[in-house]
Amino acid sequence: MKPAVFTVVVVILLFTGCSLNYGTVRDTESSVPEFIFTDTVFVRYENGAQSMKLNAAELEQYKDNNSVFARDVAFTTFSGAGKAETEGSCGYVSADSKTGQYTFFNSIRILNHVRDIQIFTERLHWNSKTEQLTGDRNGSLTVKHGNTTLTGTGFSASGISSRFTFEGPVTGAVIMQPDAK
Repeated sequence: MKPAVFTVVVVILLFTGCSLNYGTVRDTESSVPEFIFTDTVFVRYENGAQSMKLNAAELEQYKDNNSVFARDVAFTTFSGAGKAETEGSCGYVSADSKTGQYTFFNSIRILNHVRDIQIFTERLHWNSKTEQLTGDRNGSLTVKHGNTTLTGTGFSASGISSRFTFEGPVTGAVIMQPDAK
């Protein structure tokens, strides 16, 4: 190979080869967990009484934005008197305690003892500041209350008014019990 051809080939390879700039370095605090816990039991106390218990196969906590992500989750919330109010489980939880935003994913099951309501779905969002519970707009959600079972899309519920609605089509069953005399 002639020196001129070799020089041209080397110059072309230098300018078209890989660069050492692999993108801008991002803030690792927002993308790398500060802590990763496995087989976790997390208990929260308020005013000396247990208010919440969460079990997770894996829990990641991030430093910069109060974010927590958990996998294979089971949780219980308690009243001030120590009675279980709400129990549930799901595949994943994304929680931001600073903004009060909680999103649940995969095989969600929630039982609220106070209101005698069960919810089953694949995606659910809770805003603790507005006390709004919303389902995926197009995702199916089932609510069971007493002898009534409803399944629909576009679910929304208010923790303040204790009312819920579906925006989309709803199917269901109401089982009437004869009055016992």
